[in-house]
Amino acid sequence: MCALIDSCVLSKVFNKDDAEHGPFKAISRWISDGSGAIVYGGSTYAQQLGTGRYLELFSKLRTAGRAFPVDRDAVDKRERQLKKLIPDKDFDDPHLIAIIELSKCCILCTTDVRFRPYFKRKDLYPEGVKIPKVYTEKQGKKHCSNSAVVGSCPRRPQPSRPGKKPKARRQVPILGS
Repeated sequence: MCALIDSCVLSKVFNKDDAEHGPFKAISRWISDGSGAIVYGGSTYAQQLGTGRYLELFSKLRTAGRAFPVDRDAVDKRERQLKKLIPDKDFDDPHLIAIIELSKCCILCTTDVRFRPYFKRKDLYPEGVKIPKVYTEKQGKKHCSNSAVVGSCPRRPQPSRPGKKPKARRQVPILGS
């Protein structure tokens, strides 16, 4: 199953030294050690990711099969359409809806309460795209399950012979000491 990590919680999720990392340990472990993965994409998300430690981490996650980019041009195009549809100044994360729509990810990890009314609007998604569950500091650990893999996240490798375990994915250590 894939998750989309909002840039406002990157440090909370991926930096062990962040004072607010505790409630986000479950999703961090699920991505770095377990069977979870993340999706990302578009120019806005790339700009928010920056050029430093998180860009390097995403590169490692991608190499390990734990991060999957969504087509940049498709995300940017959908983001522009959403901005025209909703010109509200509080609607400052249309790229997240575009990534959700194109990847069909099942979890959105965010603490941005201003964004909630927008991303919960069913009319912003095409038919067949479900509104993702929200992982926040207060709730969310239960969402880190292996019950489904959808959208841009490929399924875990299946064993070539019955009874044989699939190859394990590489662990990716998160930031911090």
